[in-house]
Amino acid sequence: MPADRQRTLAALLLSALAVTAVASPRWQDLSPAAQQLLAPVRDQWPQMPEARKLRLVQRADAYARMPAPQQERLRERFRWFRSLPPERRRALRAAWRRLPIEQKQALRQRFRQADRQQRQILRQQMLDQLAPATNAPQP
Repeated sequence: MPADRQRTLAALLLSALAVTAVASPRWQDLSPAAQQLLAPVRDQWPQMPEARKLRLVQRADAYARMPAPQQERLRERFRWFRSLPPERRRALRAAWRRLPIEQKQALRQRFRQADRQQRQILRQQMLDQLAPATNAPQP
């Protein structure tokens, strides 16, 4: 390999590493609002993959920009999801990942158009369809 090509390759690799290092958010660099929102994952933060950290920071920033009613709706959805047994949450996540993007978009659109009571009904229907309850004893 010619020396110029080796130097170029080395420079590209070093710049990629530098960008990764800069792009990796450190806990202490997060805003107080983001730290408060992400507090449940603080202990896992140092070991967390960089891509997940960035995604969480982006979502925390988006949450901070949401109007209060939208934030409340999101908190309500989170409380509902956390109330499910862990095995049902895992099953629901796995089923959601398998859905085609068009079906996900259609379901999201139905949710946006539904009122609060209709959303609860839709949520339960989706849960029963995507992650049916098992008769296994709860831990």
